[in-house]
Amino acid sequence: MFHSFAFYAVLMQRQFREYCQKELRDAGLSSGLLFFILYIGKHPGCNVKALITALKLDSGHATRSLAKLEQNHFIQQNINPNDKRSRILYLTNKGQEIFQLSHDFFRNWDQSVLACLSYEEKENLFQTLDKIADYSNMLTHLK
Repeated sequence: MFHSFAFYAVLMQRQFREYCQKELRDAGLSSGLLFFILYIGKHPGCNVKALITALKLDSGHATRSLAKLEQNHFIQQNINPNDKRSRILYLTNKGQEIFQLSHDFFRNWDQSVLACLSYEEKENLFQTLDKIADYSNMLTHLK
Protein backbone atom coordinates (compact mmCIF):
# COMPACT_ATOMS: atom_id res chain seq x y z
CA MET A 1 0.00 0.00 0.00
CA PHE A 2 1.19 3.50 -0.85
CA HIS A 3 2.00 5.45 2.31
CA SER A 4 1.31 9.16 2.20
CA PHE A 5 0.52 11.38 5.16
CA ALA A 6 -1.69 13.52 2.91
CA PHE A 7 -3.72 10.46 1.90
CA TYR A 8 -4.34 9.45 5.52
CA ALA A 9 -5.11 13.03 6.58
CA VAL A 10 -7.74 13.36 3.85
CA LEU A 11 -9.15 9.89 4.55
CA MET A 12 -9.56 10.58 8.28
CA GLN A 13 -11.02 14.03 7.59
CA ARG A 14 -13.59 12.52 5.22
CA GLN A 15 -14.54 9.80 7.71
CA PHE A 16 -14.85 12.33 10.53
CA ARG A 17 -16.97 14.65 8.35
CA GLU A 18 -19.35 11.77 7.54
CA TYR A 19 -19.58 10.90 11.24
CA CYS A 20 -20.35 14.53 12.14
CA GLN A 21 -23.00 14.78 9.43
CA LYS A 22 -24.79 11.75 10.86
CA GLU A 23 -24.62 13.17 14.38
CA LEU A 24 -25.80 16.63 13.29
CA ARG A 25 -28.52 15.60 10.85
CA ASP A 26 -31.36 15.83 13.39
CA ALA A 27 -30.23 19.30 14.47
CA GLY A 28 -30.36 20.57 10.88
CA LEU A 29 -26.70 21.56 10.92
CA SER A 30 -23.90 20.69 8.50
CA SER A 31 -20.44 19.65 9.63
CA GLY A 32 -18.98 22.72 7.91
CA LEU A 33 -21.07 25.05 10.06
CA LEU A 34 -20.15 23.14 13.21
CA PHE A 35 -16.70 24.71 13.28
CA PHE A 36 -18.27 28.18 13.41
CA ILE A 37 -20.23 27.06 16.48
CA LEU A 38 -17.13 25.55 18.06
CA TYR A 39 -15.12 28.74 17.60
CA ILE A 40 -17.90 31.03 18.85
CA GLY A 41 -18.56 28.69 21.78
CA LYS A 42 -14.90 28.86 22.80
CA HIS A 43 -14.70 32.63 22.16
CA PRO A 44 -18.06 34.17 23.13
CA GLY A 45 -18.26 37.80 22.10
CA CYS A 46 -15.63 37.38 19.38
CA ASN A 47 -15.87 39.55 16.31
CA VAL A 48 -16.32 38.31 12.75
CA LYS A 49 -12.77 39.25 11.76
CA ALA A 50 -11.28 37.08 14.53
CA LEU A 51 -13.44 34.13 13.43
CA ILE A 52 -12.44 34.58 9.77
CA THR A 53 -8.76 34.73 10.70
CA ALA A 54 -8.89 31.73 13.05
CA LEU A 55 -10.84 29.50 10.65
CA LYS A 56 -8.94 30.77 7.58
CA LEU A 57 -12.10 31.72 5.68
CA ASP A 58 -12.92 34.27 3.04
CA SER A 59 -15.31 36.97 4.22
CA GLY A 60 -18.07 36.13 1.71
CA HIS A 61 -18.27 32.51 2.81
CA ALA A 62 -18.18 33.53 6.46
CA THR A 63 -20.94 36.12 5.99
CA ARG A 64 -23.23 33.59 4.27
CA SER A 65 -22.53 30.92 6.88
CA LEU A 66 -23.12 33.28 9.80
CA ALA A 67 -26.39 34.45 8.24
CA LYS A 68 -27.51 30.82 7.92
CA LEU A 69 -26.57 30.07 11.53
CA GLU A 70 -28.43 33.16 12.71
CA GLN A 71 -31.48 32.34 10.57
CA ASN A 72 -31.58 28.87 12.13
CA HIS A 73 -31.20 30.32 15.65
CA PHE A 74 -27.76 28.84 16.42
CA ILE A 75 -26.02 32.19 16.87
CA GLN A 76 -26.79 35.81 17.61
CA GLN A 77 -24.93 38.68 15.91
CA ASN A 78 -24.87 41.96 17.81
CA ILE A 79 -23.44 45.30 16.79
CA ASN A 80 -20.18 45.90 18.61
CA PRO A 81 -20.73 48.87 20.97
CA ASN A 82 -17.05 49.86 20.52
CA ASP A 83 -17.18 49.74 16.71
CA LYS A 84 -20.58 50.15 15.05
CA ARG A 85 -19.25 48.63 11.78
CA SER A 86 -18.31 45.39 13.53
CA ARG A 87 -20.47 42.55 14.85
CA ILE A 88 -19.85 40.38 17.88
CA LEU A 89 -20.98 36.77 17.98
CA TYR A 90 -22.67 34.67 20.64
CA LEU A 91 -24.26 31.23 20.71
CA THR A 92 -27.97 31.02 21.41
CA ASN A 93 -29.30 28.31 23.73
CA LYS A 94 -29.75 26.11 20.64
CA GLY A 95 -26.15 26.80 19.59
CA GLN A 96 -24.92 26.10 23.11
CA GLU A 97 -26.66 22.70 23.05
CA ILE A 98 -24.84 21.78 19.82
CA PHE A 99 -21.56 23.07 21.27
CA GLN A 100 -21.95 20.76 24.29
CA LEU A 101 -23.17 17.83 22.17
CA SER A 102 -20.18 18.16 19.85
CA HIS A 103 -17.80 17.46 22.73
CA ASP A 104 -19.59 14.16 23.34
CA PHE A 105 -19.49 12.99 19.77
CA PHE A 106 -15.89 14.13 19.27
CA ARG A 107 -14.92 12.05 22.32
CA ASN A 108 -16.98 9.07 21.09
CA TRP A 109 -15.38 9.21 17.64
CA ASP A 110 -11.90 9.41 19.15
CA GLN A 111 -12.61 6.45 21.43
CA SER A 112 -13.98 4.27 18.64
CA VAL A 113 -11.28 5.10 16.07
CA LEU A 114 -8.42 4.80 18.55
CA ALA A 115 -9.74 1.68 20.31
CA CYS A 116 -7.19 -0.46 18.46
CA LEU A 117 -4.28 1.41 20.10
CA SER A 118 -2.76 0.96 23.54
CA TYR A 119 -2.47 3.92 25.91
CA GLU A 120 1.23 4.30 25.02
CA GLU A 121 0.48 4.19 21.29
CA LYS A 122 -2.15 6.92 21.72
CA GLU A 123 0.28 9.09 23.69
CA ASN A 124 2.96 8.62 21.01
CA LEU A 125 0.45 9.36 18.25
CA PHE A 126 -0.67 12.63 19.85
CA GLN A 127 2.93 13.71 20.54
CA THR A 128 3.81 13.05 16.91
CA LEU A 129 0.70 14.83 15.61
CA ASP A 130 1.42 17.83 17.86
CA LYS A 131 4.95 18.00 16.44
CA ILE A 132 3.68 17.76 12.85
CA ALA A 133 0.96 20.36 13.45
CA ASP A 134 3.42 22.81 15.02
CA TYR A 135 5.89 22.35 12.17
CA SER A 136 3.18 22.65 9.53
CA ASN A 137 1.92 25.83 11.18
CA MET A 138 5.44 27.25 11.18
CA LEU A 139 5.86 26.46 7.47
CA THR A 140 2.53 28.11 6.69
CA HIS A 141 3.61 31.32 8.45
CA LEU A 142 6.94 31.42 6.57
CA LYS A 143 5.23 31.78 3.21
